[in-house]
Amino acid sequence: MIKSLLGMRLRLEIDRRKKKTMQTVMYVGDLHGDLDAIKNVEIWADEINAEAIVQVGDFGCLWFNDVDEYFNTRLSKRPWYTCGGNHDNYDNWRVSSPLYLNRFNSLELLPNVYWIKRGHCQEIGNRKHLFLGGATSPDKLQRIEGKTWWEYEMPTYQELRTFSEELDNEKPDVVITHDGPANIVKDMLGMNWDSALSRDLQNILDNSTHKPKHWYFGHYHKFIQEQKEDTLFSCCGAHGEAFIRS
Repeated sequence: MIKSLLGMRLRLEIDRRKKKTMQTVMYVGDLHGDLDAIKNVEIWADEINAEAIVQVGDFGCLWFNDVDEYFNTRLSKRPWYTCGGNHDNYDNWRVSSPLYLNRFNSLELLPNVYWIKRGHCQEIGNRKHLFLGGATSPDKLQRIEGKTWWEYEMPTYQELRTFSEELDNEKPDVVITHDGPANIVKDMLGMNWDSALSRDLQNILDNSTHKPKHWYFGHYHKFIQEQKEDTLFSCCGAHGEAFIRS
């Protein structure tokens, strides 16, 4: 593990299967519109010459004005990719741009900030990534619909079906989700929290013919990894904590 000069935790991972040149990618936990954390991530990305930054949901863009201003004016062209979480403003995300990049199954939210649509793949750092954002908000009854809570926080049946099919058909190297599979969450984090989506993810994992080498998720604000058979599961923490893969 690397202790950054700015006090947050990073973990460096080296991909030993160098059949093709793998580029450095950062996998960043929940941000919740924390601009200082976003700036710190950018500083670390510069230091390690990261090709891209992948964020596992609860991003906060198109919700917090200072975050939007930062991405609209930053000089770096390094792309950010997110799956979206349960605390993201989907009303704004879904109407943010008329430009759907259908080739990449993504929507550009802000300059060089991309939301990868649920159940679709994106090549990042010469690795194929499969994305599925969303989760259940345990505090939704304390939130206001359309202002701090959005019904689209949960994937639809069709999005889950597409994700399951793509996992088998595309055989991604990396899976990016906001929630995690139920048994993985319980074993890694010692949490009894259970949701329909985490059960769905566990069912998809159990019945898939393909097991990805890496699975990154967020939601629980824990910074921990655990190898389960062929897959290394990483819960990516919060407020700027990140795993780095080269």
